[in-house]
Amino acid sequence: MIEKQLKSKLVEVTAMKIQGLALIVTFRDEDGMLQARIISQDDMPGLRVGQTGLVSSKALITGTEYGIDWEVFLKDADVITPSDLEQEFRRRGLWTYEDINTNSPQVMASLTALSARLYAHLLSEARKVKLER
Repeated sequence: MIEKQLKSKLVEVTAMKIQGLALIVTFRDEDGMLQARIISQDDMPGLRVGQTGLVSSKALITGTEYGIDWEVFLKDADVITPSDLEQEFRRRGLWTYEDINTNSPQVMASLTALSARLYAHLLSEARKVKLER
């Protein structure tokens, strides 16, 4: 996947973490999606956390993907549905445009309640991945 996305010779990256001789960098793929890879510090000597630099696309292609693919966990999960949002809004008296436009604390409370459900689902799935390793 990334081989196709990285057509240029040099890619702009930002150093996110340094772990031993490994450098974890973030970059945007051709679709503008934020990605992270573990590469050797030899590929970017002297780059410090938070700094931006250019690295060869080969270093990124041969690097190791970093992080969990959160999209995989949510793709088939019906964790939050439009109906759930509707019910949270109604529980808090949010029925109309005027309601949501004039009562942002209740809108935020509704979204927070739903995000707690999403957070619990993500923790559960991430725990499974951690236990598999």
